[in-house]
Amino acid sequence: MEFWTKVFFINWFVNILAIEFLALRPIKNIINVDEERDSKYHAFRRPDVKWFSRLWLYTWCHLALARLIFAFLMIGVSAIIINLAVFGTKKDEPITGLRYWVVRT
Repeated sequence: MEFWTKVFFINWFVNILAIEFLALRPIKNIINVDEERDSKYHAFRRPDVKWFSRLWLYTWCHLALARLIFAFLMIGVSAIIINLAVFGTKKDEPITGLRYWVVRT
């Protein structure tokens, strides 16, 4: 097996453990479907419980590290763009024109 294949499977295994012990076990009581209770109180029915199944979570958990890295990368890029957009303006001066469009986008 190649190095990156081993890294992929190790990452997948670590993410499965994280999902099992850090995500599913603490919210076990929340995602428990009680049909008797849900038939009485329709407002409290959880239609999203199907997404908490192990089959669904384990299949996609290998992308967790990539999504985390991508999220922090996007936060950093956004911060750099916003700082460049307001560079040279005074604090009391409102942002207008192209700078306003860049900051709002």
